[in-house]
Amino acid sequence: MKIRLVVPDSSLASSGDVVTAKRWAEIFYALHHEVTLGEPGEDTACDVLVAIGAAACAAEVHQSYRAAPQRAVVVAITGPDLEVMARQPAVNASIELATRIVTFQAATVDLLPRPVRHKVSVIFQSAVRLKAQVLPRRDCFSVIAVANLRDHKQPLLIAEAARLLPTSSRIRIEHYGAAIDGQIHEQVRRETLENGRYHWSGEVAHRDLRKRLASSSLLVNTARIDDGANAISEAAVDQVPIVASRVAGNIGVLGESYLGFFSARSAEDLAHQLQRAETDEAFYRKLREGVAEVARRLTPAEERRQWRQLLAQIEKPSRKAKKAGF
Repeated sequence: MKIRLVVPDSSLASSGDVVTAKRWAEIFYALHHEVTLGEPGEDTACDVLVAIGAAACAAEVHQSYRAAPQRAVVVAITGPDLEVMARQPAVNASIELATRIVTFQAATVDLLPRPVRHKVSVIFQSAVRLKAQVLPRRDCFSVIAVANLRDHKQPLLIAEAARLLPTSSRIRIEHYGAAIDGQIHEQVRRETLENGRYHWSGEVAHRDLRKRLASSSLLVNTARIDDGANAISEAAVDQVPIVASRVAGNIGVLGESYLGFFSARSAEDLAHQLQRAETDEAFYRKLREGVAEVARRLTPAEERRQWRQLLAQIEKPSRKAKKAGF
Protein backbone atom coordinates (compact mmCIF):
# COMPACT_ATOMS: atom_id res chain seq x y z
CA MET A 1 0.00 0.00 0.00
CA LYS A 2 0.97 3.62 -0.47
CA ILE A 3 1.04 5.31 2.94
CA ARG A 4 1.16 9.06 3.41
CA LEU A 5 2.50 9.90 6.86
CA VAL A 6 1.72 13.45 8.01
CA VAL A 7 3.49 15.19 10.90
CA PRO A 8 2.41 18.75 11.87
CA ASP A 9 5.83 20.46 11.94
CA SER A 10 8.82 18.53 10.62
CA SER A 11 11.13 21.48 11.34
CA LEU A 12 11.21 20.52 15.05
CA ALA A 13 13.80 17.81 14.56
CA SER A 14 13.78 16.50 18.12
CA SER A 15 10.03 16.81 18.82
CA GLY A 16 8.18 13.69 19.83
CA ASP A 17 5.90 13.81 16.77
CA VAL A 18 8.86 13.94 14.36
CA VAL A 19 10.71 11.17 16.19
CA THR A 20 7.55 9.06 16.05
CA ALA A 21 6.99 9.80 12.35
CA LYS A 22 10.51 8.78 11.36
CA ARG A 23 10.29 5.57 13.37
CA TRP A 24 6.89 4.71 11.86
CA ALA A 25 8.20 5.39 8.36
CA GLU A 26 10.95 2.84 8.96
CA ILE A 27 8.39 0.34 10.22
CA PHE A 28 6.18 0.82 7.15
CA TYR A 29 9.18 0.34 4.84
CA ALA A 30 10.12 -2.82 6.74
CA LEU A 31 6.54 -4.07 6.20
CA HIS A 32 6.99 -3.49 2.42
CA HIS A 33 4.75 -0.46 2.04
CA GLU A 34 5.52 2.69 0.07
CA VAL A 35 5.84 5.69 2.38
CA THR A 36 5.70 9.45 1.85
CA LEU A 37 6.56 11.59 4.88
CA GLY A 38 5.46 15.21 4.88
CA GLU A 39 3.52 18.04 6.48
CA PRO A 40 -0.19 18.89 6.16
CA GLY A 41 -1.13 20.48 2.84
CA GLU A 42 1.29 18.50 0.70
CA ASP A 43 -1.18 16.70 -1.53
CA THR A 44 0.10 13.21 -2.34
CA ALA A 45 -1.93 10.30 -3.65
CA CYS A 46 -2.05 7.37 -1.25
CA ASP A 47 -4.06 4.37 -0.09
CA VAL A 48 -3.72 5.21 3.61
CA LEU A 49 -3.32 8.55 5.37
CA VAL A 50 -1.59 8.33 8.75
CA ALA A 51 -1.97 11.63 10.63
CA ILE A 52 -0.07 12.33 13.84
CA GLY A 53 -2.36 14.59 15.85
CA ALA A 54 -6.13 14.81 15.53
CA ALA A 55 -6.07 18.56 16.18
CA ALA A 56 -3.01 19.54 14.15
CA CYS A 57 -4.08 17.38 11.19
CA ALA A 58 -7.86 17.88 11.41
CA ALA A 59 -8.05 19.86 8.16
CA GLU A 60 -5.93 17.21 6.42
CA VAL A 61 -8.23 14.41 7.58
CA HIS A 62 -11.34 16.28 6.41
CA GLN A 63 -9.75 17.09 3.04
CA SER A 64 -8.77 13.45 2.53
CA TYR A 65 -12.33 12.36 3.23
CA ARG A 66 -13.79 14.87 0.79
CA ALA A 67 -11.32 13.89 -1.93
CA ALA A 68 -11.55 10.12 -1.43
CA PRO A 69 -14.17 8.92 1.09
CA GLN A 70 -13.05 5.30 0.62
CA ARG A 71 -9.43 6.07 1.59
CA ALA A 72 -8.33 4.64 4.94
CA VAL A 73 -7.32 7.22 7.55
CA VAL A 74 -5.36 6.46 10.72
CA VAL A 75 -5.29 9.24 13.33
CA ALA A 76 -2.78 9.15 16.20
CA ILE A 77 -3.90 10.87 19.40
CA THR A 78 -1.31 13.15 21.04
CA GLY A 79 -1.19 15.12 24.27
CA PRO A 80 -2.47 18.37 22.72
CA ASP A 81 -5.46 16.48 21.31
CA LEU A 82 -6.53 15.40 24.78
CA GLU A 83 -6.25 18.99 25.99
CA VAL A 84 -8.41 20.58 23.28
CA MET A 85 -10.83 17.75 22.53
CA ALA A 86 -13.66 19.17 24.62
CA ARG A 87 -13.55 22.62 23.02
CA GLN A 88 -12.53 21.93 19.41
CA PRO A 89 -15.29 20.13 17.46
CA ALA A 90 -12.90 19.63 14.53
CA VAL A 91 -10.86 17.21 16.63
CA ASN A 92 -13.87 15.01 17.38
CA ALA A 93 -14.89 15.22 13.73
CA SER A 94 -11.48 13.96 12.57
CA ILE A 95 -11.50 10.97 14.92
CA GLU A 96 -15.06 10.18 13.84
CA LEU A 97 -13.88 10.15 10.20
CA ALA A 98 -10.85 8.00 11.03
CA THR A 99 -10.81 4.38 9.96
CA ARG A 100 -8.54 3.56 12.90
CA ILE A 101 -7.29 5.54 15.90
CA VAL A 102 -3.88 4.98 17.48
CA THR A 103 -3.08 5.82 21.09
CA PHE A 104 0.31 5.40 22.73
CA GLN A 105 -1.04 3.75 25.87
CA ALA A 106 -4.28 2.19 27.05
CA ALA A 107 -5.36 4.88 29.54
CA THR A 108 -6.23 7.26 26.70
CA VAL A 109 -8.95 4.97 25.38
CA ASP A 110 -11.27 5.88 28.26
CA LEU A 111 -10.78 9.59 27.53
CA LEU A 112 -12.11 9.28 23.98
CA PRO A 113 -15.80 9.52 23.04
CA ARG A 114 -17.44 6.14 23.59
CA PRO A 115 -18.69 5.75 19.97
CA VAL A 116 -15.11 5.74 18.56
CA ARG A 117 -13.40 3.49 21.10
CA HIS A 118 -13.93 0.36 19.01
CA LYS A 119 -11.58 1.86 16.39
CA VAL A 120 -8.64 2.26 18.79
CA SER A 121 -5.35 0.37 18.59
CA VAL A 122 -2.89 0.87 21.46
CA ILE A 123 0.67 0.97 20.12
CA PHE A 124 3.41 1.75 22.63
CA GLN A 125 6.29 3.95 21.50
CA SER A 126 9.31 1.70 21.20
CA ALA A 127 12.97 2.63 21.55
CA VAL A 128 16.35 0.97 21.02
CA ARG A 129 19.02 1.13 23.68
CA LEU A 130 22.08 3.16 22.70
CA LYS A 131 24.83 0.90 21.36
CA ALA A 132 27.69 2.98 22.71
CA GLN A 133 28.02 3.02 26.49
CA VAL A 134 27.48 6.48 27.96
CA LEU A 135 28.97 7.07 31.38
CA PRO A 136 26.83 8.93 33.92
CA ARG A 137 27.92 12.35 35.13
CA ARG A 138 29.83 12.35 38.41
CA ASP A 139 30.02 16.08 39.09
CA CYS A 140 26.36 16.31 40.15
CA PHE A 141 23.08 14.45 40.35
CA SER A 142 22.04 15.15 36.77
CA VAL A 143 18.32 15.57 36.02
CA ILE A 144 17.08 16.01 32.46
CA ALA A 145 13.75 17.38 31.25
CA VAL A 146 12.71 16.89 27.62
CA ALA A 147 9.75 19.11 26.73
CA ASN A 148 9.07 21.77 24.14
CA LEU A 149 7.90 25.07 25.61
CA ARG A 150 4.15 24.44 25.54
CA ASP A 151 1.66 25.15 28.30
CA HIS A 152 0.43 21.56 28.66
CA LYS A 153 4.02 20.39 29.25
CA GLN A 154 4.33 22.68 32.33
CA PRO A 155 8.00 23.31 31.53
CA LEU A 156 8.47 25.80 34.39
CA LEU A 157 7.32 23.38 37.08
CA ILE A 158 10.73 21.73 37.34
CA ALA A 159 12.45 25.11 37.68
CA GLU A 160 10.04 25.98 40.48
CA ALA A 161 10.75 22.63 42.17
CA ALA A 162 14.49 23.24 41.88
CA ARG A 163 14.13 26.36 44.02
CA LEU A 164 12.56 24.26 46.78
CA LEU A 165 15.48 21.86 47.11
CA PRO A 166 17.77 22.12 50.15
CA THR A 167 21.11 23.87 49.74
CA SER A 168 22.88 20.53 50.30
CA SER A 169 21.37 19.02 47.12
CA ARG A 170 23.71 18.26 44.22
CA ILE A 171 20.86 18.26 41.69
CA ARG A 172 21.41 20.12 38.42
CA ILE A 173 18.63 20.28 35.84
CA GLU A 174 19.14 20.45 32.07
CA HIS A 175 15.99 21.22 30.10
CA TYR A 176 15.85 20.57 26.35
CA GLY A 177 13.02 21.66 24.07
CA ALA A 178 12.05 24.05 21.28
CA ALA A 179 10.97 27.63 22.09
CA ILE A 180 7.39 27.41 20.81
CA ASP A 181 5.55 29.67 23.27
CA GLY A 182 7.17 33.10 23.39
CA GLN A 183 5.97 33.96 26.89
CA ILE A 184 7.24 30.69 28.35
CA HIS A 185 10.48 31.20 26.43
CA GLU A 186 11.13 34.46 28.26
CA GLN A 187 10.35 32.83 31.59
CA VAL A 188 12.74 29.91 31.08
CA ARG A 189 15.47 32.29 29.92
CA ARG A 190 15.02 34.25 33.12
CA GLU A 191 15.10 31.05 35.18
CA THR A 192 18.32 30.02 33.45
CA LEU A 193 19.93 33.32 34.49
CA GLU A 194 18.59 33.41 38.04
CA ASN A 195 18.10 29.79 39.09
CA GLY A 196 21.45 28.14 39.80
CA ARG A 197 20.09 24.58 39.55
CA TYR A 198 18.22 25.00 36.26
CA HIS A 199 19.43 25.51 32.70
CA TRP A 200 17.36 25.55 29.53
CA SER A 201 19.46 24.46 26.55
CA GLY A 202 16.92 24.80 23.75
CA GLU A 203 16.46 22.23 21.00
CA VAL A 204 19.24 19.79 20.09
CA ALA A 205 19.49 17.01 17.50
CA HIS A 206 17.76 13.84 18.60
CA ARG A 207 20.95 11.74 18.54
CA ASP A 208 22.66 14.24 20.87
CA LEU A 209 19.61 14.34 23.12
CA ARG A 210 19.70 10.55 23.48
CA LYS A 211 23.33 10.67 24.65
CA ARG A 212 22.58 13.40 27.18
CA LEU A 213 19.57 11.47 28.42
CA ALA A 214 21.59 8.28 28.81
CA SER A 215 24.26 10.11 30.87
CA SER A 216 21.68 11.56 33.27
CA SER A 217 20.68 10.23 36.66
CA LEU A 218 16.98 10.97 36.20
CA LEU A 219 14.40 11.98 33.59
CA VAL A 220 11.53 14.23 34.68
CA ASN A 221 8.23 14.52 32.80
CA THR A 222 6.10 17.39 34.12
CA ALA A 223 3.20 17.36 31.64
CA ARG A 224 -0.29 17.93 33.03
CA ILE A 225 -1.67 16.00 30.05
CA ASP A 226 0.29 13.66 27.80
CA ASP A 227 -0.01 10.47 25.80
CA GLY A 228 3.09 8.30 26.14
CA ALA A 229 6.10 10.55 25.54
CA ASN A 230 9.00 9.25 23.43
CA ALA A 231 11.46 10.40 26.06
CA ILE A 232 9.93 8.04 28.62
CA SER A 233 10.45 5.07 26.32
CA GLU A 234 14.02 6.14 25.55
CA ALA A 235 14.88 6.65 29.21
CA ALA A 236 13.42 3.26 30.11
CA VAL A 237 15.45 1.31 27.55
CA ASP A 238 18.62 3.19 28.61
CA GLN A 239 17.85 2.32 32.26
CA VAL A 240 17.47 5.95 33.34
CA PRO A 241 14.99 6.23 36.24
CA ILE A 242 11.97 8.47 35.69
CA VAL A 243 9.96 10.85 37.85
CA ALA A 244 6.70 11.75 36.13
CA SER A 245 3.45 13.60 36.73
CA ARG A 246 0.57 11.38 37.72
CA VAL A 247 -1.46 11.74 34.52
CA ALA A 248 -3.09 9.10 32.35
CA GLY A 249 -0.41 9.22 29.64
CA ASN A 250 2.43 8.55 32.07
CA ILE A 251 0.55 5.99 34.14
CA GLY A 252 -0.41 4.13 30.97
CA VAL A 253 3.25 3.60 30.06
CA LEU A 254 4.91 3.25 33.47
CA GLY A 255 2.10 1.38 35.22
CA GLU A 256 -0.02 2.26 38.23
CA SER A 257 2.42 0.61 40.66
CA TYR A 258 5.45 2.63 39.50
CA LEU A 259 6.86 4.62 42.44
CA GLY A 260 8.12 7.73 40.68
CA PHE A 261 4.91 9.70 40.24
CA PHE A 262 4.14 13.15 41.69
CA SER A 263 0.99 15.27 41.73
CA ALA A 264 0.77 16.84 38.29
CA ARG A 265 0.63 20.51 39.29
CA SER A 266 2.65 20.37 42.53
CA ALA A 267 6.18 21.76 42.57
CA GLU A 268 6.42 20.71 46.22
CA ASP A 269 5.60 17.08 45.44
CA LEU A 270 8.04 17.11 42.53
CA ALA A 271 10.80 18.56 44.70
CA HIS A 272 10.14 15.82 47.26
CA GLN A 273 10.50 13.09 44.62
CA LEU A 274 13.67 14.69 43.23
CA GLN A 275 15.26 14.84 46.65
CA ARG A 276 14.17 11.30 47.41
CA ALA A 277 15.71 10.01 44.16
CA GLU A 278 18.96 11.80 44.98
CA THR A 279 19.30 10.73 48.62
CA ASP A 280 17.36 7.47 49.09
CA GLU A 281 19.37 4.64 47.51
CA ALA A 282 16.63 2.04 48.02
CA PHE A 283 14.04 4.28 46.33
CA TYR A 284 16.38 5.03 43.43
CA ARG A 285 17.09 1.31 42.98
CA LYS A 286 13.34 0.59 42.84
CA LEU A 287 12.93 3.26 40.16
CA ARG A 288 15.66 1.55 38.11
CA GLU A 289 13.96 -1.80 38.54
CA GLY A 290 10.66 -0.22 37.53
CA VAL A 291 11.96 1.23 34.26
CA ALA A 292 13.71 -2.07 33.44
CA GLU A 293 10.31 -3.78 33.66
CA VAL A 294 8.73 -1.08 31.48
CA ALA A 295 11.45 -1.46 28.84
CA ARG A 296 10.53 -5.09 28.22
CA ARG A 297 7.27 -4.08 26.52
CA LEU A 298 8.70 -1.18 24.49
CA THR A 299 10.55 -3.24 21.87
CA PRO A 300 10.63 -2.33 18.15
CA ALA A 301 9.54 -5.89 17.32
CA GLU A 302 6.33 -5.46 19.31
CA GLU A 303 5.59 -2.05 17.78
CA ARG A 304 6.17 -3.51 14.30
CA ARG A 305 3.86 -6.46 15.08
CA GLN A 306 1.09 -4.12 16.18
CA TRP A 307 1.39 -2.03 13.02
CA ARG A 308 1.41 -5.13 10.83
CA GLN A 309 -1.84 -6.20 12.45
CA LEU A 310 -3.47 -2.76 12.10
CA LEU A 311 -2.49 -2.31 8.44
CA ALA A 312 -3.63 -5.85 7.60
CA GLN A 313 -7.07 -5.00 9.02
CA ILE A 314 -7.18 -1.92 6.77
CA GLU A 315 -5.90 -3.74 3.69
CA LYS A 316 -8.47 -6.56 3.74
CA PRO A 317 -11.54 -4.33 3.23
CA SER A 318 -9.77 -2.39 0.45
CA ARG A 319 -9.00 -5.64 -1.41
CA LYS A 320 -12.63 -6.71 -1.11
CA ALA A 321 -13.73 -3.34 -2.51
CA LYS A 322 -11.43 -3.71 -5.53
CA LYS A 323 -12.72 -7.20 -6.27
CA ALA A 324 -16.28 -5.88 -6.09
CA GLY A 325 -15.40 -3.17 -8.61
CA PHE A 326 -15.54 -0.15 -6.30
